[in-house]
Amino acid sequence: MLDDPEMRLLALHGLYLEAERLGGSDVSRHYAARAAELAPQLGWAADSTLDEKAAHGDWDGALRLVDAQRLAKRSDKTATDRRRAVLLTAKAMALADTDRPASRAAAMEANRLLPAFVPAAVAAAKAYFQMDDVRKGAKILEAAWRVDPHPEIADLYVHARAGDAVGDRLH
Repeated sequence: MLDDPEMRLLALHGLYLEAERLGGSDVSRHYAARAAELAPQLGWAADSTLDEKAAHGDWDGALRLVDAQRLAKRSDKTATDRRRAVLLTAKAMALADTDRPASRAAAMEANRLLPAFVPAAVAAAKAYFQMDDVRKGAKILEAAWRVDPHPEIADLYVHARAGDAVGDRLH
């Protein structure tokens, strides 16, 4: 069945289900990944593959899959933007200590896609603060605060610039 192009997806789904039933998560994810490459619109394949890529820190692979789902009309723009923002934020956090330019780019794109998402706003603001652009970082935090007054936003905001008095930042 795997050799027949018309039956391949059905065969992969059957193999996936059987591997899941037997508790072989690595094997089942292998079949899901093969199916997702062929047809990203298949929910079972895409969701399993996305989970695996995220669990292994393959942020670029996960982002490509989300984009393929969008092109295959599996998800609408709002859902795609949210998924992209979450994945980009995770990528920014993962790269924060090892690749600051890539981390900064991911954080800023995540914040652009979903400005009210607190982790994206915090990651983007931290990126601006690392570039010594306190004004832009504070602006991002203020915008996110208006939507969701989260304690992490407040903490980062009052400690935005070393040496500033906390009382001065709050006025």
